[in-house]
Amino acid sequence: MKAPNEPTSRYIRVGQRIAGGQVLVKRVDFKSGADPVVVLEENGVEVAKAVGEKAPNVAQKPV
Repeated sequence: MKAPNEPTSRYIRVGQRIAGGQVLVKRVDFKSGADPVVVLEENGVEVAKAVGEKAPNVAQKPV
């Protein structure tokens, strides 16, 4: 797992908090024939990310 604003990647477990404690690793869904999907929760909103999925490119705000 590589969280934004954290210098290194690391292994995570369900129940851990990442991103400075803001994001909960809620569960990992395993389906036959597909990559595992990690479900993260921040502020009550769940987001599913496939293992190995690239982070979206975030456009920089003009200064």
